[in-house]
Amino acid sequence: MTALEAAVEVLRKEGKSLPVTRITELMLERGLWTTSGKTPWATVNARISSEIKSRGEQSRFVRIRPGVYDLKKTSSIVRPPESDDTAPAAQNRKLSFTDAAERVLRQNDGQQPLHYRVIAQRIMDLGLVATKGGTPADTLSARIGDEIRRRQKANQPQRFIRLGRGMIGLTNAEPKGVQGAIENEIPILEPSDQPQSLPEPKLSYTDAAEQILRQNDGQEPLHCREITQRILDLGLVATKSKTPSHTLSARIWDEIRRRDKSNKPQRFIRLGRGKVGLADAESGRNPKPSVDEDPTSGPSNPPQAVPEPKLSYTNAAEQILRQNDGQEPLHYREIARRLLDLGLVATKAVTPAHTLSAAISDEIRRRQEANQAQRFVRLGRGLIGLADAEPEGVRKAIDDENKRVRDALLDFLQSTDPVEFEHLVGELFNAMGAESVTVTPRSGDGGVDVRGTLLAGGAIPIQIAAQVKRWKHNVGSPVVNEIRGSLGLHDFGLVVTTGRFSPSARQAAQIKDRMPITLIDGDDLVNLMVEHEIWVSRQQHDLLTLATPGPDRTK
Repeated sequence: MTALEAAVEVLRKEGKSLPVTRITELMLERGLWTTSGKTPWATVNARISSEIKSRGEQSRFVRIRPGVYDLKKTSSIVRPPESDDTAPAAQNRKLSFTDAAERVLRQNDGQQPLHYRVIAQRIMDLGLVATKGGTPADTLSARIGDEIRRRQKANQPQRFIRLGRGMIGLTNAEPKGVQGAIENEIPILEPSDQPQSLPEPKLSYTDAAEQILRQNDGQEPLHCREITQRILDLGLVATKSKTPSHTLSARIWDEIRRRDKSNKPQRFIRLGRGKVGLADAESGRNPKPSVDEDPTSGPSNPPQAVPEPKLSYTNAAEQILRQNDGQEPLHYREIARRLLDLGLVATKAVTPAHTLSAAISDEIRRRQEANQAQRFVRLGRGLIGLADAEPEGVRKAIDDENKRVRDALLDFLQSTDPVEFEHLVGELFNAMGAESVTVTPRSGDGGVDVRGTLLAGGAIPIQIAAQVKRWKHNVGSPVVNEIRGSLGLHDFGLVVTTGRFSPSARQAAQIKDRMPITLIDGDDLVNLMVEHEIWVSRQQHDLLTLATPGPDRTK
């Protein structure tokens, strides 16, 4: 029986009102109804409440008090059989899309899967749902996909199973092995024709991409377009995107950034030119030695060890700094040049050096706020080193003093007059080599506070337009969108603040196919002022260290 039929049977035999928990207990004890749910009484309660609400006076049940039900005392309450979906009672139910789909699939004992469009057509013909949607088939498919995902996340048993190419069946009727195929008269495929096993769709883009890549033990990287085509052919995702391959690429890139920020292990790795592979299989892609090559002997000219691309800016910077045992700090521009020469990162940033500097500053702030050990340390004049190689003694005392001065400078900037702060940014642009720097009037500036011309490479003029925010709190995405909307055809946009940027602002600054916006937060601003000696005086000291005698020296 269905849950409602079983509840009617229990209440009729008992002849009195009962709590829904007792009704459910008797239903299960007498074998009137079976379920694999963890809270069957909640299911029964929901079904009874739904009938009372939808059928009103025609409902077979009456609520005595919350959680306690009885049958209406009238002889006219006789529900038509569940399979007779053409009766008037069936026209008045109205059910949810998922309950109606289950009803349609159970008409043939649930053994025959149907395409979701066929299910939707039968539901509409029988009037089982009340909908004003113009695409009931798509709504049904989406509702079933949502339920599958919710139950999967909650580790609950599933009602439906997607069988590929839009086919939907009931999980408790799914054939198992040869016996199930014989009982349900389903032809058994030959091993060569059997499709490779895939998890239940519909999946997220990233989960579906992982399953596609694991079909060949995860050893073969694929282009995003090829992964997308296979996903769509197998019906693993539900999407209305006109450019699903771009959506897939964006979702994978977002996951890589999120996991990198939270220091979680990666699932994917970008291999350049749109190719994506699995990170846990990356170590298995090294070429195997030929039969004439001694595997124990290394190559005559081994290349310098560099991690597999593509890495995040911070991971790539760490690899560059560790090439010399991590003892030599480098300027962030030099680090950016090396990681780009080695192809360690995939970027379209116009100023990758500034992007690297900002990424390192973000990590330092996040780890400081979380009280975590640092990877990097800033040593002044744009130099960056590894924290585990940080000098001790006099050098460390100098670095600590420099940090104190930087913090004091940032506090001072956050307390300056807003107009004075705009002129300070103009002064900084002049020190950086910009020409024709002007500070726009406060009114009618269209969101641009400072303009200037910067010569890239000493020859190519770039028109820069900056919006300046003397804030202590985060700058959000509306500011980024405002400056982008104020840019001319050949302008290069910047946002300068004494505070920080929210994650949404950083995402908005790098929207695909839109002009990127360079973000300079408080720490970056202080670093630039120190580098160009604005409001900062520098004192030079000589530091002596004891040199270790070479091997050719006598004692």
